[in-house]
Amino acid sequence: PVNWPESTEAEIAAIPTRTVVVGNNQKFQFSDNTVKTSKYTLWDFLPKFLLEEFDPHTKIANLYFLMIACLQCIPAISNTNGLPTFLAPLTVVVAIDASFQAIEDYHRHVADHIANETPALVYQNEKQQDNTHFKSVARSTILVGDIIKIENRNEIPADCIILSCYEKVEPAQGLCFVETKQLDGETNLKSRSALPNTLSTIRTEDSLHVLKGSIDMEHPNNLIDSFNGVINLDKNNFFTIDGPGAYKDKQVINSANILLRGCVLRNCNYVYGLVVNTGHDTKIMMNSRGAQPKVSQLQANASKEIERIIGMLLTFCVIGATGQTIWNSSNKINEIWYLAAD
Repeated sequence: PVNWPESTEAEIAAIPTRTVVVGNNQKFQFSDNTVKTSKYTLWDFLPKFLLEEFDPHTKIANLYFLMIACLQCIPAISNTNGLPTFLAPLTVVVAIDASFQAIEDYHRHVADHIANETPALVYQNEKQQDNTHFKSVARSTILVGDIIKIENRNEIPADCIILSCYEKVEPAQGLCFVETKQLDGETNLKSRSALPNTLSTIRTEDSLHVLKGSIDMEHPNNLIDSFNGVINLDKNNFFTIDGPGAYKDKQVINSANILLRGCVLRNCNYVYGLVVNTGHDTKIMMNSRGAQPKVSQLQANASKEIERIIGMLLTFCVIGATGQTIWNSSNKINEIWYLAAD
């Protein structure tokens, strides 16, 4: 839809399903497989950090002492001769916090680089130098509609539909197992199965070129145990492998036919998968909240106390200003000698 992923309900209603073309150019533009979990860049670190550091909702203490330092700069109301003495300790505290934030975000950048540059095997129409159709590329270059080869004990690089699994015996069962602890924290292996209309027909990489058709599926969401979609494969191309015996015009896709990014393939030499969600459209990334500002319990309690102090100071200021205004209006200040200005 328009403005994805910030699309409105009306924009999603206009295009209620995601259409993925199989074996041809895509009709729509999808996000690439690049992931970014870091908060800052070299150019926006200072403004973003300062906005977070003086956010009245999370760090009201810093904002309070900054306001006190500003008021100290006014000689008429300052007892420090216009010198902001609060500014020095506040600067030290903010500088220390900035150094910790920079170090943490640097590690996020390193992790992002590793995740984006880890190699993955993507199907190519032409054979490569090693006499296979799969080319090793960086994960970040994987696109929706690509066919990838996932080997045993490798992490799944993107959400994909299982086309077929390596099996030594016939007839093909299309079963594999995945480890999902990065998604749900569970260490037990879960079974996944290939699509019924491809598991026995796509047996080697040489048969992948006949896959032509389309997939109508739900828009990306964060429900890791749910998936709804339908695959339609081109009958004429598909019949050229083993005949019409294993083919159906339409095949329903459910969560058991999906390998999610972040899972690890186990107990299977390799799997052929068709990529349907990439990058921040994958379910693991849609469940990721990103880096949040850290606030300790002590800091939260201190912020509440400072809010009460600010409230009390404002109350006293209002009462004092109101009383002075009433008193001034009922007395002739210019005739009172001890109130005369020097």
